[in-house]
Amino acid sequence: MPPHQEDHEDLEAMARSIQERYGKQRTADYDEETTDVEQQALLPSVRDPKLWMVKCAIGRERETAVCLMQKYIDKGSELQIRSAIALDHLKNYIYVEADKEAHVREACKGLRNIFGQKITLVPIREMTDVLSVESKAIDLARGSGCG
Repeated sequence: MPPHQEDHEDLEAMARSIQERYGKQRTADYDEETTDVEQQALLPSVRDPKLWMVKCAIGRERETAVCLMQKYIDKGSELQIRSAIALDHLKNYIYVEADKEAHVREACKGLRNIFGQKITLVPIREMTDVLSVESKAIDLARGSGCG
């Protein structure tokens, strides 16, 4: 048997081995038919950080969230928040992810666009709705667009 044919057979054997080992796993990992238990495991629980609505200056939501995260970067672990989020459709408020309201209050100190006296806890069951994305159906016709 010529040496290049032997190499080819080795590659085919390796490809079969990889397919057998990982082929079934891949389809199981990305199966769209997830069970209720699997889906429930993805939802926030009481052990996860909380989500807080913080009132801020209208029209300054995105700037405020960026300032808060910059403060987090500057101070490091001293500031005990996890994230700050501004949503385009929600005026006058940002969301801050933290374990305690006191952590949010401390993080908001000194920021001019935040009204720190108005901090509201988002109920756990509503946390996923905050960042849910509605998909839009797009009608594409062959031959349209860039391409």
